[in-house]
Amino acid sequence: MNLTPQQVQNRLVIAAKVIITDHWPRPNRRDWCPICHCQWMCQATTTAYGYLRSVGRSRYVPPHVPELPPTLPPQGTP
Repeated sequence: MNLTPQQVQNRLVIAAKVIITDHWPRPNRRDWCPICHCQWMCQATTTAYGYLRSVGRSRYVPPHVPELPPTLPPQGTP
């Protein structure tokens, strides 16, 4: 399978969004990663946001989340 660089980037963006969605805190534990069982933002979420930021697609919030958690990094944060 030969993919163009844009196709690879799009797949990585989707993977990063899946990671963020899976690791997003649940309403009853707004400061806790349900996958890593550590304080949010876990390393997986931080890395996924870092990738999205590097390709200009930061500020992703999973669609099932009614509001931003208080610890979401502001746009432009490394």
